[in-house]
Amino acid sequence: MEKPELLAEAVLQSSSVAEFLGSVVQSSTEYSIIAKDLDGKIELWNEGAHRLYGYRAQEVIGRSADILHAPEDIALGLPQKMRETALRDGRWEGVISRITRDALRLTCRVVMTPRTDASGKPVGFILMSKDVSTEFRLRERIERSNLMDLTAFGSSPEDLLEFVITLLEASTEYSIIGTDVNGKIVLWNEGAKRLYGYAPEPMVGHANVAMLHTVWDRRAGLPEQILEAARREGVWRGNVERVKSTGQRFLARVVVTPRLDAESRLLGFLLVSHAV
Repeated sequence: MEKPELLAEAVLQSSSVAEFLGSVVQSSTEYSIIAKDLDGKIELWNEGAHRLYGYRAQEVIGRSADILHAPEDIALGLPQKMRETALRDGRWEGVISRITRDALRLTCRVVMTPRTDASGKPVGFILMSKDVSTEFRLRERIERSNLMDLTAFGSSPEDLLEFVITLLEASTEYSIIGTDVNGKIVLWNEGAKRLYGYAPEPMVGHANVAMLHTVWDRRAGLPEQILEAARREGVWRGNVERVKSTGQRFLARVVVTPRLDAESRLLGFLLVSHAV
C-alpha cells in the first residue's frame, strides 16, 4: 500500500487534481454536498445528497435548489436570505426543514458557504447538510416529559443524543436492550450485562432477544407474542421467566415499547427489565 504522503504527492502532480477532488466529493455518503450557482440552481449533487433527499443527480442538476425547502420557508424568502447571509458573512448555518423526493419532511443541519473563482469573485455556493430529525424528536419528547433540564447537556440535539446514549449504556440498575423489528439485539447496556451475564460483543448485531426466554416460552411463541403486543398496543408489561448466560432461570419484570421513526414506521423495540 502506498504511503499517504506519496499518494498525496502523486495527486498534486497530476493534471487532474480537480477531477480527483470532484470524485471524492461525489462519492461521499456521510454528508449531502450540493453546489449551486448564485441564483440557487443546482450544479453538483453527490451520493450523500442522493441518499438523503432521494433524487438522482440527473433529476436535479440545472433545477432550483428551492425544491428542497419547505413551502413555508420559500414563502418567507428563506432561500434568498440564506444566500445573502452566506455572501455577506462568508457562511450561513442553521437547522431547517427539508423536503425529500417522496415529499417526506426532514430536519437537517445545513451549512452554506460561497464558492469563488480565482479572482475571489463569488460564483455560487456549497451546501453541506445532515439529517438530525431523530435527535430533534428525542429532544422534543424529553422537553414534553419535563424529565430533565436540557440546558445542562449542551445546546445541540447531537449533545443531547450523546448524553442519552451514554446514560442508557451506563445504567446498571435496569437492563436496557434495543432490538430491530425481528428481535435482533442492537443495544445492550451495562445493566443487561449485569443481569444476564453476557458482554455486549456477542449480543449486539448477533443474538436475538428470544434467547433470554426459557426454551418452553420460545416453543410457545412467547417472544414473538410479546413484540407483537407491544407493536399493536404501544406497550407490553409483564413478569416472565428469563435465562442467564449460566443457564440460571429467574423472574423478571419486563416492559417492551416500540421504536418508531418520524413517519411512525416500526424500527424495533426497547426492552427494560429488572429481577423481581
